[in-house]
Amino acid sequence: MEDKKNKRIFWNIWTSYATYYFGKVNLSIVIPALLCTHKDLSLINVGLISSGFFCAYALGQFLHGQISERYNPFVYISLGLIGSAVINLILGFSAGFFTMLFVGEIVNGLFQSMGWSSTVRANAETTDNPEKSSTILGTAYQFGNSLAWIVCAFAVGQWGWQAGFFVASGVMAVRGLHLFATRRQAEVVRRKVTERIKMTLSFPIV
Repeated sequence: MEDKKNKRIFWNIWTSYATYYFGKVNLSIVIPALLCTHKDLSLINVGLISSGFFCAYALGQFLHGQISERYNPFVYISLGLIGSAVINLILGFSAGFFTMLFVGEIVNGLFQSMGWSSTVRANAETTDNPEKSSTILGTAYQFGNSLAWIVCAFAVGQWGWQAGFFVASGVMAVRGLHLFATRRQAEVVRRKVTERIKMTLSFPIV
């Protein structure tokens, strides 16, 4: 019985992290349609928007790796999904304005970076075989990335660039709310700052 419960928890974690990729890859799908629709947007603008996202994501990985230690990892993962969903919903109404897209993707990058460190921690605290589960957990990246490309590309092709943001927002919101509602209580372990930094730097960024 306990084994089945742990498996349900694991797949809850797995699907949640896979869902994060709807908010990571949708911009790459939206950009070509944006450039065709809004002629005032340049390739330089698009490059700055993408760079803003990835810089915020990289910085957030380091910060959240330490901050998330103080909170329930399941709550942290769900809040990242919900926050990213809200930002993507707003970006769907951006009407191609560079400033709104630039600032929005920076904030989106910060929310997106809330997923990985808490996912690793949640998995470590709920499995009897961390090596095996960590290997399987790594497949969430490939699956989530591929599914997000297919779904978002279909949405943009059918309904326009706004759909790339709206569909990603809807998927992440549903998954984030479900994870929050079914969250598992987790013990919060207080660690020294130097230990948290060491653990954060040991995580691969995906």
